[in-house]
Amino acid sequence: MKRLLSIFLVLATLLSFSACVNGGGDGSETDTKTEAVYRELVTDGESAFEIVMSESATDSVKTLAKSISEKVERLTGVKLARKTDNTQKYPETQYEILIGISGREATVSCLDGLGVTGYKMEFVGDKLVIVASNDAMLEAAVDDLFEKYTTVDGSTLKIDSALSVTYDGAADMCSLVDADGNFRYQIIYPDANTNGERELASDIRSAIAKALDCKVGVAKSDVCAESEYEILIGETSREESAELYGGIDVITMTSCIMGKKIVIGAGMTDKLSIAVTDFISNINSMVKGTYKGEYLLMSDHKFEKCVYEWMESVPRLAEGELIGTDDVGDGSLVMVYEKVSDGARSEYLSLLSSLGYAKMDEYSIAENKYVRLSGAVADIYVSYVAATEEMRVFAEKTGATSYPSSEQTAYTTVDGYKPTMWQMYVDVRTTATNGGMSYVMKVADGSFVIIDGGYNSETEADNLYNHLKANTADEVPVISAWIITHPHGDHFGALQAFTPKYKDAVTVKAFYYNFAAEGYGESSWENTISSLMKQYKGAAIYRKLHTGMTFYVADARFDVLFTHEDIYPVKGAVVNDTSTVLRMTFGGKTVMFLGDIMESASRVVEKNIPASELKADFVQYSHHGYEGATRELYDMIEAPVVLWPVTIYGWQRPDPSNLFERLIALTGSKLQDMPNKYIVNEAEYVEKIIVMGEGTTEIILSEYEPKGDKLPDYKAIHDMYAAEEAQNAG
Repeated sequence: MKRLLSIFLVLATLLSFSACVNGGGDGSETDTKTEAVYRELVTDGESAFEIVMSESATDSVKTLAKSISEKVERLTGVKLARKTDNTQKYPETQYEILIGISGREATVSCLDGLGVTGYKMEFVGDKLVIVASNDAMLEAAVDDLFEKYTTVDGSTLKIDSALSVTYDGAADMCSLVDADGNFRYQIIYPDANTNGERELASDIRSAIAKALDCKVGVAKSDVCAESEYEILIGETSREESAELYGGIDVITMTSCIMGKKIVIGAGMTDKLSIAVTDFISNINSMVKGTYKGEYLLMSDHKFEKCVYEWMESVPRLAEGELIGTDDVGDGSLVMVYEKVSDGARSEYLSLLSSLGYAKMDEYSIAENKYVRLSGAVADIYVSYVAATEEMRVFAEKTGATSYPSSEQTAYTTVDGYKPTMWQMYVDVRTTATNGGMSYVMKVADGSFVIIDGGYNSETEADNLYNHLKANTADEVPVISAWIITHPHGDHFGALQAFTPKYKDAVTVKAFYYNFAAEGYGESSWENTISSLMKQYKGAAIYRKLHTGMTFYVADARFDVLFTHEDIYPVKGAVVNDTSTVLRMTFGGKTVMFLGDIMESASRVVEKNIPASELKADFVQYSHHGYEGATRELYDMIEAPVVLWPVTIYGWQRPDPSNLFERLIALTGSKLQDMPNKYIVNEAEYVEKIIVMGEGTTEIILSEYEPKGDKLPDYKAIHDMYAAEEAQNAG
């Protein structure tokens, strides 16, 4: 039968065994010391001893060897050399500390009489030998050696030369197998399985079954009768899980033994997978780390690991109910509190100030309040929604990102300037895919703002560059801000095609975005997008826009009204619902950019942002008119002009023949209600709908008034493009 140390030796170097080895419990220790004759390991700042381990030593043994060297150095100032038992590389010397199962004869002789749950320490000639049945007991032996059997006198460290200790740690350990050699634990996960606990439980089962060559059971906590031996993953219905989660800190991952149950949890739900991954990655080394004995773990085992050490400097809120903590991408964390009074918010800010946090920026949206602070170790953003008494505390390591200033910087207005916005015609006919969104603004200093950009195609890149070039007097067009609403290819793709061809032909001053954590909803493209942005020399990258923030680009003001962070701690939103929602005030008009938000994000905006702050002159129709924002949100925005980023003729599925005509008549889908028919025919506030498919539309905002037909002649536009395509094909 294979020998395994313990399921939780995954991080053996962090375990503490002091309670197990200092003579406690029923464990027996035999000490055969005679009248003390000391052996000096270090004398007057010098030592002839070297630390020796097996060439095939486990990581735990290597760490213990390093630990011995560090302890000796800390006590005497002398650092002992470490080497392996490979005599071809490292000749055997007279004075050695042999740690673990080395190939030295002294180690072999010491193994005689070693129990299946204990350790031995003794001098064999001039060698100090430390052996154990497994790595856990070996660590206990090293701790015991320095705590009980060493004497320090100045720079001299000595041990009784007659040292001979045999310790049986049976009372301090629990067996993972029963008398018949079967794995005795059932793996239990929560019935809801909201954070992938079932998959994690299955991963653990597979790893244990492979390592121990045995069967392992997995079941839901709410449908499985409780048994004596269980491994509990996450917030199961068992009392032990409730006890663990009742006291766990938000930044902690932990596993411990409660009675006869092994309980695994994490203050942040997404970090539970990291704890499991760490365990699985060390299964083989755990098997290797058991020399002789059963499948054992320490009965007082408790492992805790801080997810982010810098988070320890972020205080928790005294008042209010913590309803969730999560990683919101890029190493940024959010703690979400409910039932928080404005007074409690003020007290928290005062506490941060007393701890040395400096206020960097302050914003407001009606009664909602937002504050950005910076400290020596962490940066903090406090978001407070007055109507719901909900407070979010965002934190990340100081300097991990930079933020745009809320101040409007000085600029010089170019001659003949008019504040202009273009809804760009997007290259749908050559991409053969749905969607596409690109907006360009020319601001007072003659530079541009781009929102998204469209598809990853050379046609799109060429059209975008040619448009910038045609509308500037500068030799090199200046893009003061390139904003990406969310990581979908029909929005950010143009950056992929534009960068290799035009990065040296334009100047980009800054990029703005906020993407969800990797794996939230769908795979994240952030690494790809970030690498593209870094190719523009000197461009600032503001990758953590938070709701409430304001930034200016010359005379254009942008207010962030929603990011994916506002959905947490709810999980499972699609990437569309992680779009950043922006309100642009420009040329005396207000424009709402919704990206591709759908129902989940819409409900959050409706709840958090007062209707008075949502009123706008223009609204960008969400998700191209497919499942998008709710009717209620459009009614709150009440915009007379709708910017509809959708084609009229192109490669839209299932065919291009009557796409737009069918789209404007839709009222619902399998996913959600669709307000298309309502917006087109029933919403009395809608006066004009400008459709991307009719071509690039220029809007001089300071002069614009909605006039003419509400809808373009989409049938004529369709026929024009169809005839053009037929002619090209002929």
